[in-house]
Amino acid sequence: MLTNGNLEIDRRAIERTNGPPAMLLLGGLNLIRPIGRASIPVIVASPDPGSLSLSSRYCRGHLLLPDSPEPDDRTAAALMEAGAELAPKLGSRIPLFYGSDDTLDFVSRRRVELSRYYLFLLNEPELARMLIEKDQFDALTRERGLPVPRRLDWAEDGENSVGRASFPVIVKPTQKIAWHQSEMFRSLFGGAAKARVFRDGRELLADRDVRECKDRLIVQEYIPGGDEQIYSFHGFADERSEVLASFCGRKIRTFPKSVGESCYLELVHDAAVSEAGREIIRKLGFKGVFKIDLKRDPRNGRLYLLEINARFNLWHHLGAVAGLNLPQVAYEYLVSGRVSLQDQYSTRYRWVDLTLDRKAFRELRERREITLAGWLRSLLTPKVYDVFSWTDPAPALRWWRDTLKVKLLRSGDA
Repeated sequence: MLTNGNLEIDRRAIERTNGPPAMLLLGGLNLIRPIGRASIPVIVASPDPGSLSLSSRYCRGHLLLPDSPEPDDRTAAALMEAGAELAPKLGSRIPLFYGSDDTLDFVSRRRVELSRYYLFLLNEPELARMLIEKDQFDALTRERGLPVPRRLDWAEDGENSVGRASFPVIVKPTQKIAWHQSEMFRSLFGGAAKARVFRDGRELLADRDVRECKDRLIVQEYIPGGDEQIYSFHGFADERSEVLASFCGRKIRTFPKSVGESCYLELVHDAAVSEAGREIIRKLGFKGVFKIDLKRDPRNGRLYLLEINARFNLWHHLGAVAGLNLPQVAYEYLVSGRVSLQDQYSTRYRWVDLTLDRKAFRELRERREITLAGWLRSLLTPKVYDVFSWTDPAPALRWWRDTLKVKLLRSGDA
């Protein structure tokens, strides 16, 4: 191992590969595994020396970042110092991967200085900002004629006012920077959901927490249908907005239902979803990695655009196992400019977060929408797990060890 300040790397492992290592900024197992499966060594940039990603067989280095709730000037300084040391020795800039709104916003804001040592493909600053600030993005989608749900305003009266909405409405935050640390996430969204659905506009306006946070919320007409109507189009687009590789996915369960985090997912082949996604990329002039969330209205089959994330995400682990590795496509494009059109993948596997899916099961059982037997039957398919992996078992063993240690400490204090 080579140790220098906050950077520790396995020099031999990195020297054995044909290209530079990947720098994974605050990424988890669902990002390190698809990169590692492509035989690309990964340096994990994290402030947490106990991160499960550091136990992965694919981790070939650790850049210890300053401890902060979101990336800041000290994070930039640590990355620049590591880049100044590694890039000249490698003879190449280092591909940078990021998997959250916080890290995407950070890389976008610091793109000029980071590009000295790192490789990434971002959208132009204005579009990049709009993708993070959802109220501005909503205006952009309407300007470009994209199929988005009807937006409502906070005015007391008017055709599109919240108060006159006699139909179900959904409320979302305008942005999710430092989202899980925010008071609004805890108070308004219960520390779990990404949105909330109300019976109509009057019920929404009667909620005190909504009224107090309304300047940071966006309200839309709620498109009916459960989790099974939520699809996503994933891909990587080049500088000309040509989609080089892509796959389609569908949510099976989320927690909380319809408005929460993904806990059970599958890949699908859906020509309409793919066509709609490609049209959105073309109209926006989008480039780089993306996930487009769409919802199919069961009343007429129309697809509505819900959100676009311009970052890497947990779906990429499932995609890599199914035969389409988007992080690998991004790496090869960034390093060599190689164009490798791909759209072939298997739908045999599903991805599951068992801890979260158990919560989803309990919620659905209370609503009389699933039985224990039905839940267990739904799990009888080849799976990709959030933590466990037969080919990378160390993180799961560490998770079980740490969990057992916490339980023993709690029992000792009882």
